[in-house]
Amino acid sequence: GHYNHGHKSKVTAGRAVVFDEFPDAYETTHGPGVQGAVSYWLQTTDGVPFDDYTDLVEHRTDESRRAEALLWFDEHGVEPDETHVFDDASAHAAAPLLVFTLLASDDLGNGVEQVRFDGDTDGIGVFNRASGEVSLLRPPELRYASSVVALDGTPTKRMWELALGERLNHRPVLQDGERTEYIRDALNLNLVRTTEYVKPYNSADHVNTDADAALFEEIAEKHGDRPSVITTTTAEHEYDADGVLEHVAETKHYGNVLGSNEFDDTRLGAVVGSNHYGDQYIKKWGAYAGEAVERDGGKGEALSYTGFGDDVLRHMREHDTLQAAMRFGRDGNGAVVYVH
Repeated sequence: GHYNHGHKSKVTAGRAVVFDEFPDAYETTHGPGVQGAVSYWLQTTDGVPFDDYTDLVEHRTDESRRAEALLWFDEHGVEPDETHVFDDASAHAAAPLLVFTLLASDDLGNGVEQVRFDGDTDGIGVFNRASGEVSLLRPPELRYASSVVALDGTPTKRMWELALGERLNHRPVLQDGERTEYIRDALNLNLVRTTEYVKPYNSADHVNTDADAALFEEIAEKHGDRPSVITTTTAEHEYDADGVLEHVAETKHYGNVLGSNEFDDTRLGAVVGSNHYGDQYIKKWGAYAGEAVERDGGKGEALSYTGFGDDVLRHMREHDTLQAAMRFGRDGNGAVVYVH
């Protein structure tokens, strides 16, 4: 099934529920585009004393109006409102959750606010004051599942627990030495490290198209074939603009290959640039955990964050990179993969 089936108790009840790879499906981020949806919900809901999105954001600290609005949620619950989406094109089912997040969240002290939902809708709401984004993490309905199994070759345990709303025991199938042996001998992957540096590639300013083109040309000269490449969407656009794509067989971006067998019989690959979605992404996941995460200094490989932040950094950088490298030669006949 799909990750979204996890929200249906009739699907999960009494079953061993298995999640394969980290489930991004339970987290959504809502930017300025939902202002209209929030305004529509406020204008069509009696008992919540705010006129529209702007009124809510500007006057949510008015204790009298805030208390009246929170009383409405006490009486009606914090639930999505799917019925409104049939009434108006600008409506959004998550509007009540967004409103509640703006009203009830606690300031963590780093520009991010957080609130936990209780009741039929479990989850966490996070408001980033700098960007104006509201993020919702709504774990699946697993209270009646007989057991929960999470499968991940590069797990970040605490992120899994937040995403599923469950306590998990981490049980490695392979020990460290066995992992190396498995990658080398069972998967027949030859991972070639090309640089000692960390290369975040989510900003166009960081993408070195000339150097990457030279790398692809050298790989092709050595192996007599052009490599297939996994990189960021930003780098794909830069490669296209600067004519680098003529040096590669095919490109895919990180978010489009997890769980994919697109390159299962591809023998020559390159993974170029690592993911870094920015400090706000790390602050957001820190907020889901109830922590005020801050950048702790350093650059490149020495970059560090406080508390839970380094775990999130490793999840999006090292783990994503290794997962991408393991997309090649998955049919058992292996591949040479350059990791740049």
